[in-house]
Amino acid sequence: MAPTRPGRPKVVAAALLGAAAAAFSAGCGTGPGTASKRVGGHAAAPSFSRTAVNPGLGLVSPAAGRGHAVLLSFLDVTAAPAPGQPSRGQLVIVKSMDTQSEKYGLRTIIVDAGRARPSALVNSVYDWSLPRSIALVADGDGSLARAYGVNRAPTTFLIDSHGRIARRFDGLVGSAQLDFAIRRATGRGPVG
Repeated sequence: MAPTRPGRPKVVAAALLGAAAAAFSAGCGTGPGTASKRVGGHAAAPSFSRTAVNPGLGLVSPAAGRGHAVLLSFLDVTAAPAPGQPSRGQLVIVKSMDTQSEKYGLRTIIVDAGRARPSALVNSVYDWSLPRSIALVADGDGSLARAYGVNRAPTTFLIDSHGRIARRFDGLVGSAQLDFAIRRATGRGPVG
């Protein structure tokens, strides 16, 4: 057996540990197929203006909510109803947060990540029982998903009152975590 220098096993172990940590953190929070262009971390929210599918709501834009926080959720609206379908589960939470936070000025926009045409989404407003406070917009060409770096649904953004992305949630986000982020963004009382 060849003699080893003192401290060498520690250096090798530290290098292996560092490589494992880097590989782990590179994969955390990204999930399969997540875009390399990720929008978040207090970046300015990409601007857009679309006509809502909801009858009577007209033009919708996160910028129109300046001075108010905006909950922007990319959901697969046209996905077949099925138990465990993540967009359906996220919708329940988004509707709950909208109801609880509307009086604090929260604006809510759902973007169809299924890339359906607006005419195909009209019934979804009724099927999903969307209140008038939640606007549904189509993203038939995928330009909004690309602008926000979204590759899967659900992906939800919380845009603060200054038009900056306060939080990005990839995948299904629970109501407690979303409520905490909304409280911080709207400044409505103690957080915790």
